[in-house]
Amino acid sequence: MSAPELHCEGLPAPVVTLLQEIAVHLDRLVREGVGGAVDLRGLSALTREDLERLRQVLEVGEVQATVESLGKTVVQETGLPGVWWVRYQDRDGARAAERIEVARVPDILVAQSPDISAGLHALVAQLPDGSGAPEDTAPPSISWRDD
Repeated sequence: MSAPELHCEGLPAPVVTLLQEIAVHLDRLVREGVGGAVDLRGLSALTREDLERLRQVLEVGEVQATVESLGKTVVQETGLPGVWWVRYQDRDGARAAERIEVARVPDILVAQSPDISAGLHALVAQLPDGSGAPEDTAPPSISWRDD
């Protein structure tokens, strides 16, 4: 995979500063496995035009996900692998937060252990117990520890 070609000439200072911060987070992700995030709503020096320029520079990547939980969240990969544009809306559809996340996978898309455990319990509860079923079709025995 070839590196994306960014067009950074003539950018406003706030956009250059953000791109530098993103580069620091990406470097940390590559070297230490630790990403970071930039809260775009908390940056008072950033204008709508700056945000639009940032979008143009970062471009749109291949992956997009929508999460429906306490409002809608749209996660869009940028043209830079590991850099994600995440927009959160409240239940009324108003923008609640907007940030750039630098991570292999954004936090909101990572399944939480309690949710995985609940899914396992729900699945096992639906599996037939094998009674009355022919031997060759009996489901495997599943056991787990609740730690």
